[in-house]
Amino acid sequence: MSRVLAESLWRARLAGEIVEVPAGDAPTDEASAYALQHAITRIAEADGATVAGYKLGATTQGAIDVLQVPGAFLGPMFSRWCVESGADVALASGQAFLIETEIAAGMRADLPSRSEPYSGDDVADAVEWFAAAFEIVAARFAGGVKGNGPLVIGDSGINSSFVCGSRVTDWRDLDLSDVAAKLTVDGEAVAEGSSSVSVLGTPLAAVTWLANHSEAAPRGLRQGDIVTTGSCTGLSPVKAGQSVSAGIEKLGSVEVSFSPMV
Repeated sequence: MSRVLAESLWRARLAGEIVEVPAGDAPTDEASAYALQHAITRIAEADGATVAGYKLGATTQGAIDVLQVPGAFLGPMFSRWCVESGADVALASGQAFLIETEIAAGMRADLPSRSEPYSGDDVADAVEWFAAAFEIVAARFAGGVKGNGPLVIGDSGINSSFVCGSRVTDWRDLDLSDVAAKLTVDGEAVAEGSSSVSVLGTPLAAVTWLANHSEAAPRGLRQGDIVTTGSCTGLSPVKAGQSVSAGIEKLGSVEVSFSPMV
C-alpha cells in the first residue's frame, strides 16, 4: 500500500482537508484496506499520536449495505482527539462531519494476542466500565463513503474524534442488549435508536469480537484502552456552532459542542 497515500490522508486529517485518491491507489479489499490503515497508524505514531483504543464500524446491516463491506471493521482512535463530555470540538470547514451515539467500553486489563480465542467471560473480566459516548466521523477523501468501504477502513475508519460520558463501573448487572438512545442537536431530537441494532450483539460481545480480530492481534487490547462499539442512532450531520447531547438508557448522557477550526 502506498506510503504516499497514507501520508496524504494523515495530513488531510491534521489540516481538515479532502484529498483526491486515484482509482489505482485506493484499496480494493479488506487486506489492502488494513494495510493502508496500519501505514497511517505508523505515520501517526511517528508524529507523536498515540493509539487510545479502537472504533468499530459497519456494526449495523444498513452500514454494511451502504459501504459494501463484508461485515464490521475496526479502526484506531488517537488520544489527541479523545475528549470528555462537555468539551468543545473544532470542525474544519473543508470536511463533512457526522455524529454517532455509541456505547463505549474501557479496559482494566490487557488482552494480548493469543492462539486461544477470548471468551465473553474473559473479556468481561478485563472491562472496567461502559459509558454513553459520541464518535464524530469525517472522510478525508473525495467521492463520499457509499460503496467505498475499503477506503473508509483504510482511512482509520474515518474516525475524527471521540467524546466520552461518565463511566459506569457497576455494569455487570446491566442488560445492555436493547437499551434506548436519543440524540438531540440544539435542543431538538433528531434521532432515536437502540443498542439492539448491532450485528455484533451486545456491547460486551462487540468488545469480544474485537479482542479476537486478527487485525487487532499484533497490538492487542491494553489497559486503559477505549473501545467504542458502534452507532445506536445512525449518522447525523453536525456543524460548527451546534451543541449536541444524547442519552443512553442505563448509562446516562454525553454532551459536546462544536466550533470552527482556526
